[in-house]
Amino acid sequence: MSIFKRLVTVVKGHANEVGESIADANALTELDQLLRECDDSLEKAKASLTGMAAKRNMQDKKVSDLLADIEKYTEGARKAKTAENMDLARQAVEKVIALQADMKAAEELRTQYGAAENNIRSNIKTLQAKKGRMRAEVDTVKATEQMQKSQEMLASSHANVNNSFSDASKSLDRLKARQAEKAARLKAANELDDELTGTSLDKELAAISGGSSAADDLLNSL
Repeated sequence: MSIFKRLVTVVKGHANEVGESIADANALTELDQLLRECDDSLEKAKASLTGMAAKRNMQDKKVSDLLADIEKYTEGARKAKTAENMDLARQAVEKVIALQADMKAAEELRTQYGAAENNIRSNIKTLQAKKGRMRAEVDTVKATEQMQKSQEMLASSHANVNNSFSDASKSLDRLKARQAEKAARLKAANELDDELTGTSLDKELAAISGGSSAADDLLNSL
């Protein structure tokens, strides 16, 4: 593979990594938006559930009222028949028949409202469970991402500190080497100066002659 093709491959690989990173970041943003939309849907579903439950309760009351009226007119028809008032008894019976038809329609509507209420309630539970699982996964991914970023920052800081210490140590070594070299040069210069001025010769002769020490001078003075 030529160098140019290799460079192209490297560039494409880097571009893919960057693209995937952007896509992953956008995915979290999209998931957050979906979770917010899910919350809105849940609120609307809860409002629908409240309305459906209210309608079902109204039908419960209507069925109960119709049943009470049926019992009332049935008892009235029975009393009218006992009193041999057949016209009144027939009117009461016809009223009962009409009320029974109304109650049948009311019961059917109550059943429909109840089924719709149960369906909405089930959907809400399912949606809440899915939202809870998704929220937990998103929070876990975010926490892991943040932890890994912190670890990368710590690793980078540690590497920088190590590099700084290494650079400082090398600088100290160079400084010590320069100081040692300078001290050696100074010592050599002093020795050369002593040789040139004769000071070195005088020191050697004095050492050979074994001059008196300070202790000897003190003893002689006693």
